[in-house]
Amino acid sequence: MSNSLFKSSLLVAAICATNATAYERQHEAHVHGEAEMNVAIEGNVIELVLKSPLANIAGFEHEATSDEDKAILSNAQKALQDAYTRVQLPDSAVCMLDEVDVHLGEEHGDEEAHDHDKHDHDKHEHEEHAHKDHDHDKHDHEEHGHKDHDHEKHDHEEHAHKEHEHHEHEEGEHGEHRDIHAHYTFKCVKPANLNSVKLDFFTKFPGMESLHVNLLTEKGARQVELTQNNWSIDL
Repeated sequence: MSNSLFKSSLLVAAICATNATAYERQHEAHVHGEAEMNVAIEGNVIELVLKSPLANIAGFEHEATSDEDKAILSNAQKALQDAYTRVQLPDSAVCMLDEVDVHLGEEHGDEEAHDHDKHDHDKHEHEEHAHKDHDHDKHDHEEHGHKDHDHEKHDHEEHAHKEHEHHEHEEGEHGEHRDIHAHYTFKCVKPANLNSVKLDFFTKFPGMESLHVNLLTEKGARQVELTQNNWSIDL
């Protein structure tokens, strides 16, 4: 999206200044049933960016390996790409789709894998340091150093074993999560008639229970909460 409105530093600053809590919610842990959308209108362009847990859209977040899961995911992505159905603008504004992009986000858990690699690296450095200290102690006090080494090695192995068990428990407890993103850009012939927008995601995706919208127009920035019973915004 080379001409994306959301690359404008002024737009981002306006959203943050108007409702910092709403803006920061995008970066919190994803919650099934909830989704987030940024909507910006500038001149004759309206741009909408959706971020949702994949479970809201496809009903699962694991990698689609079976034919059934692949078909479900493909149909969900096609439904999101149906821009004129998902985003309904006034006919009098004569808005035409300029670009649509739907893609899966990265699995959450990369940071946890990085922490695991760091733990292994730290463990290796600790063992190497302990080995050097042991050789030095052995040279000065062989018998005493040997006893200390056995005691330290036992403590270190027990500590490393407990940390490993704790790490495995955390991995099993948290699991993996994945988001899906949809980006829509429309250009309107008569933007003065752009007075409302209907976001029809709830009828197709019942797993989505609420949609938090961060809206920016010439009138200013505000937050709108949409639900399955109310998915229209007055601009």
